Amino acid sequence: MFSKLGPAFDPGEGGAAGLAGGAIITGQGVTTKMELGPLETLAADKLGSQKDYARQTSRDLVNGINAAIAMLKTATTARKAIVYIGDGADTNPDAAREQMRSLRLDAGRAHR
Repeated sequence: MFSKLGPAFDPGEGGAAGLAGGAIITGQGVTTKMELGPLETLAADKLGSQKDYARQTSRDLVNGINAAIAMLKTATTARKAIVYIGDGADTNPDAAREQMRSLRLDAGRAHR
């Protein structure tokens, strides 16, 4: 799993022990699929199936990133990251542009 995410997520020789991860899904609102927990327990089955996402056309990018930052702030691990998989669109693109700038700064503060 880690080799596909790149060296920033490579847990090294110790494996994923001691690392944390979580899963947040956005669509019509924000759904936490897995609370922050041991990274080795984060797997594709935590995301559900394609049927779970059928007919979801709303995009709640800003609230999803905000939820991810809140989760990141609770992490006690030395390395922290948010991996976003999506098209980068929000249902309200004009407002999202400015909100994402603010969230970028908040994420930087949470990373320290």
